[in-house]
Amino acid sequence: RGPRHRGTRRLPAAARGGVNGAGWACPTCAARCDAAARHCSACGEQRLPLPGWRFSLARWRLTLRCLVLQPGRLTADHAQGRRQPYVPPLSLFLAINVVFFVAQSLSGLSVLSIGLNSHLQGQRYSALASDMVAQRLARRPLDRERFEDRFALQQQTLAKATAIVMAPLLALASWACFRRRGGATGRTHLVFALHFYAFVLLFLTVFFGLLAPLLGLLQHWGHVPAHADLDNFATAIEAVVIGSYFYLAAGRVFGAGRLWRLLAAVVLVFAVLWTLYLHRFAIFLATVWMV
Repeated sequence: RGPRHRGTRRLPAAARGGVNGAGWACPTCAARCDAAARHCSACGEQRLPLPGWRFSLARWRLTLRCLVLQPGRLTADHAQGRRQPYVPPLSLFLAINVVFFVAQSLSGLSVLSIGLNSHLQGQRYSALASDMVAQRLARRPLDRERFEDRFALQQQTLAKATAIVMAPLLALASWACFRRRGGATGRTHLVFALHFYAFVLLFLTVFFGLLAPLLGLLQHWGHVPAHADLDNFATAIEAVVIGSYFYLAAGRVFGAGRLWRLLAAVVLVFAVLWTLYLHRFAIFLATVWMV
């Protein structure tokens, strides 16, 4: 058989063009390609497997391209057993989660975790939060500055560790909306939720990266938007993008009609935004108790 090179992966015979090696099947569009070709003549996908880092890079490039440009395709392919060309759903979510929190710290903007002063002002629970912080400071030998520093560190750690909790909640919501459509299993709904939140976190990473310098320019010119106005503007943009993505992805994965998907998108967008808000509040409660 000859030696196998380290760092390579073998495809099934059907994907390698059969036993005689007359060609190979594109892992993306399934088109038959010449055995000597490095790229698919139909869609341009690079042949897999590739050695070492090139194999991983090809998987990440294809996965991110499908995640952003073809809503729902990753989940649909996963449900149909086409998984080799893509990064696994949980690995994708966790990796983007790390990127998201790094981008948050660099931009100074946040959704899942905000500064202590932001908790105490402009939130629906601000009155309760102020009382809790005052009681905590009265029982702890800490001044306000040290408390804020510890609060910020602990809150970031909890937010990173608990972000995954949002995916099962969305999986339950999508199951409730589409359990009679498309024959999707519970696992498909969970994979759909992981892919959906991976896109949401990736979008927020890019959105904050663009919004932060814009706010810097406005402050430089002496136009400082009110916190409530900024929050409402960001929420409106998030709702439109998240709702549109969900509408398109649900059609590809569950095959539901347009009207049903539109209604489900409206309901689930509000559910997602409230989940983010309640997650923020829960992180605040846990952080105050632990600091």
